[in-house]
Formats: sequence, structure tokens, C-alpha cells
Amino acid sequence: MSLKIQQQETPWQRLTARLPESGNWNQEEGLSLPEVDQQKAIIVQMQQQVQLSNLLNEINNEIRSTLDIEQILTSACRLLGQALQCSRASILVKESNTEKTLVTRGEYNAGDYPIQLGMKVPITDNPHLAAVVSGQESLALTKFLDFPGLNAQTRKIAETLEIKSMLAVATRYQGEVNGIIGLHQCDREREWTDWERQLLEGVASQLAIAINQAKLYSKTRRQAERESLLRLIGNQIRSTLDLGTILQTAVREVRQWLRLS
Repeated sequence: MSLKIQQQETPWQRLTARLPESGNWNQEEGLSLPEVDQQKAIIVQMQQQVQLSNLLNEINNEIRSTLDIEQILTSACRLLGQALQCSRASILVKESNTEKTLVTRGEYNAGDYPIQLGMKVPITDNPHLAAVVSGQESLALTKFLDFPGLNAQTRKIAETLEIKSMLAVATRYQGEVNGIIGLHQCDREREWTDWERQLLEGVASQLAIAINQAKLYSKTRRQAERESLLRLIGNQIRSTLDLGTILQTAVREVRQWLRLS
């Protein structure tokens, strides 16, 4: 005797089962226009939640696979840029709480646009960055160059990067800003949707943790390498009294350490 197991229908299946293939919902289902609009909105919201969940999972997988900050940020930029189909996605990192500039440590470029990777962006006298850092939510600008108070240096950077529209949000770890994510549209002016802003804000919370962890790892690694270097030089000093040999070894090891760090 065989038992037929009936699979439970998911909310998504129940919702989409009611939708006619022709798209003429009102006539085929006898639904009023408000009901049709409501069901369409529900489907869009569910699709957006799935997209956000998938994006966060991919970023989390990248974070778990490596502690290399450049690799994490570059992968996050690529995933964001492809998901939101923007010209450029970049992540700028604040190296320390006292640092007056942000350094671009990750970038995705969808076309033949100027490269931002490695570029330093000043924090001082930059009203756009000040607005992003002080705000808890993302800042969406359709006409970036029309932002009030842009100084000549910031305007020159924007023109060099060919930025027409920008969506940006700060990444915060324990209340402190440790980076900024920026999405650029270079080929046209773009109106950023509420959903795009929410997606970027969701990603920012994950990347804030990743940036902090990667910076701690990098600091710990550098400290270990420095201690190893000092031990090696100390051993060399104890093993010989020849000053030339000691200095030659010290210079060689320091240069190698500087190249690797």
C-alpha cells in the first residue's frame, strides 16, 4: 500500500496560481483594479526580498571564504553593480578614526569609465561626504553636481569620474563610520528607487562588519610579521659580531617586509 504525500503549497505558489498567464487579470479573474495592483505589489516585494536575500548570501559567502579586504570589497562591488545595473560601484574605507581621507579599496566598473580604485577622497570640506556620514540612511542624488556646497576639489573628482547620479551610504561598526559604499551612474541621470536604497542599506550593515574584521586581521598579521622580523634581526646580532653582515641582513629583511605588508 502506497501513501501519497501531498506537498504543502507555499504562499508564493498560492499567489502566483491565481494569476492568469495572459496578464488580463481584471477580466479573467474578476478582480477589481485595486486588488490587481495589490497582488502585483506583493509579487514585486517578494521578488525584491528574494533578490536581497540572495545578494546578502553571496556577500556572506565571500566574507567567510577570505579575510583579504580587497577581495571581499571587490566581490561586493561586483555583486552590487550587477544587481543594480549601475556604471560603477565603489567602496571607500576609512583607515583610522583620525584619518581625514577615504581610500577606494574596492570597485566594479561596468564600462570604459575612469578607474576609481586606489583614489583618495578628502573628508574635510566635503559636504556630500559629510551628509552621507552624518545620515543614518542612504543619500540618493539624481544630479550629483547640483549638490549644494560642492567645493572645487570634490567637483573635479566627480567630473573626472564622470558621475552624473550617485547613491551612497555609510558603513558603521558599533556606531563608528568605517567606510562608504557609492553607486555611480555615468551614462545618464538616474532616479534611485526606495527599493534600491533599502538594498544598499542592507548590504552596508554586512560590509561594516567585514571591513572591521579584515582591518583587525590585517593589523594582527602586520604585528606578527613585525615581531618575527625583530626576532630574526636579534638572532643575527647574537650570531655574529660583523656589523656589515648584521646591517645587510636587516636591510634585506626590512625591504621584504615592506613589500609584503
